[in-house]
Amino acid sequence: CTGYSSPITWYINPEGQFVMKILDENKSKKVKEGYVLKVANVSEATFELVDSVSIGGKVVEVVYHFTRN
Repeated sequence: CTGYSSPITWYINPEGQFVMKILDENKSKKVKEGYVLKVANVSEATFELVDSVSIGGKVVEVVYHFTRN
């Protein structure tokens, strides 16, 4: 795979959701696209981000699990 990088910003919104915005490289305040995911199972060492996506006409959850090193 070829390498890729892009400036991003992220935060937890007032509803407790993880918001990640991909910024335009030339204008740091210009948002090109973004994602809102549910935060789940938070502990001192782990957390999960849950994305609801439509696959084949059904909504399924994709879970991203993060562990602190």
